[in-house]
Amino acid sequence: MHNENDVERVTQQMRASGVVPHMLVKLCEPNLEEENFSAKELIALAAGVAHARGVELRLGEDELIAATEKRNAGGGPRKGMASVLVALAQSPEHGPVRIAKPELADAMADKILEEIDDAEGRHDEVATRRPIVRWVIDVPLAAYRN
Repeated sequence: MHNENDVERVTQQMRASGVVPHMLVKLCEPNLEEENFSAKELIALAAGVAHARGVELRLGEDELIAATEKRNAGGGPRKGMASVLVALAQSPEHGPVRIAKPELADAMADKILEEIDDAEGRHDEVATRRPIVRWVIDVPLAAYRN
């Protein structure tokens, strides 16, 4: 596990301090974006954000994967594909468009919620494509129901 942004240490400190009682944490591998979305899907979501601003995002799946691999080949803290995507989108070669990671996260959440709605109660089908949905079904939702 690469532990993006030292999240494991931070969540352990929050639990120990009692700041967030009953805290449930899901550490995704390698991160939330890549565990739940392909490069192609991330690009499509970013392209939607860019389109809303009147900009065409010109970035291919292979190019994003290669850029992510290149960025992480030298060691040091791993940079997630979504972070690399956001950086690439700013270049004139690919846009340019400034997309904040929270905007991409909103688009991801909207996509997952749309899929859940379209599934008409068949959440397990969505969970096969989106592991975070499986976690929500199995952990916090189950705890809430009990």
